[in-house]
Amino acid sequence: MAAGVFRTLNDPPRLAHALSRRAQIARDVKDWPLALRLQEEAVSLIRELEDRSALPNAVRHLADILQDSGQPQAAAPLYAEMMALYRAAPDTSPLEMANAARSLACNVEALGDRAGAVARWQDVRRQYDALDEVFRDSYGLAENPGVIEADRRLAALAAGA
Repeated sequence: MAAGVFRTLNDPPRLAHALSRRAQIARDVKDWPLALRLQEEAVSLIRELEDRSALPNAVRHLADILQDSGQPQAAAPLYAEMMALYRAAPDTSPLEMANAARSLACNVEALGDRAGAVARWQDVRRQYDALDEVFRDSYGLAENPGVIEADRRLAALAAGA
């Protein structure tokens, strides 16, 4: 509904946001073709905007959709672009960088690069470890879920070595 309104109003930034939200809903229910189509349109719209600050997140979500739908090879170049965009953005928060690094680590692991995955997960762990206070104070979590996941992934990679 919102996407149609923003399309009619010729409001590309809000249309891109609405499309991305709809894509995430489609992703949640594993409707990969719809999620992919909506997120590709959102990314395309954002690429044409003067303010491209939403592009790193949009590219990450597109890569995540490809990754989740079993297409890690197709996701890999998008994850590389995502990391470059996040690194170039001066206002990228440490949590956003850790989340992006996590997505990249998942991709490297899915591609079967065990050594690369270990290095990526160690980096992810280091980044999340620095965010204990954020998880405690902002989210009320006693334990850091990023560290827990990184430790679990690293243990699984070590066990499979």
